[in-house]
Amino acid sequence: MINKDKYRQYAIETNKEGSGTASSYVRALELISGALISNETSFQDCIHIYTVSSPQRIFELYEFIKVQQKLDNDGIFKDSQSPSYHREYFCSSALRSYAEFLISNEVELEIEKKLKNKDYSFDDKKLSKELKRVLLGVNENRDTDVIRQVKARKGQAAFRKNILRIYNDSCCITGLDIPELNRASHIVPWAENKSIRLDPSNGLCLSATYDLAFDRHLITLDEDYRLVVSRSVTEHYTKDVVKDYFHKREGDKIYLPKTYKPKQEYLMKHRMAFAKSG
Repeated sequence: MINKDKYRQYAIETNKEGSGTASSYVRALELISGALISNETSFQDCIHIYTVSSPQRIFELYEFIKVQQKLDNDGIFKDSQSPSYHREYFCSSALRSYAEFLISNEVELEIEKKLKNKDYSFDDKKLSKELKRVLLGVNENRDTDVIRQVKARKGQAAFRKNILRIYNDSCCITGLDIPELNRASHIVPWAENKSIRLDPSNGLCLSATYDLAFDRHLITLDEDYRLVVSRSVTEHYTKDVVKDYFHKREGDKIYLPKTYKPKQEYLMKHRMAFAKSG
């Protein structure tokens, strides 16, 4: 069920930490509700904003509020006790954020349902179809950046959930099984190849240190899924902690999942980048 706390958490997660934007958006939505109560408009169904589940309807209200903000003392915000919210366009920005939240929330529910099938691979085309289903009736051309942001965020979330599930929440190098400390690492980077960005065979579950090392091409995997460490690490870093993390693990074979083993064609691309980085 949609509620203020759920939206607030979404706003916190999607805005810069410590910026206060999330609280400002929640307050702006409250001011919009108050303004709708005090004025006769065609949006009486939106007075209780968190009962509105249609992105289309929120986009329509968004267009209306964009105009009203500019009217200042002649519009629905004329009696507002916090005029800076509409004068600085927080109200329309909050509605845009809430519409994104509604889209995101519905796609997230769809992903959760699909991932109950352990062999289901939520690829980029399927994610696009789910977004289009959610967005039926919404003018996508008007807010393509919103759609793009939601698609990227939900795609990344789906990829992470898939990878952690496939690897039993455990780092494939160390066996560390604390999900909060593990990352869903792309073998071929997210931005490099759109067609495989959600392919579980393009992922590894790595704890944070190894995820960063893999991303920076300080480590890679050979044709037998054994760990290879860059010479820049083995030759220039000799402290015991580095030896424990890297030197001693070189040549170890990673844990391989029962399904969606990392594809060697993807690892080949990573090894080529690893070789170039020295």
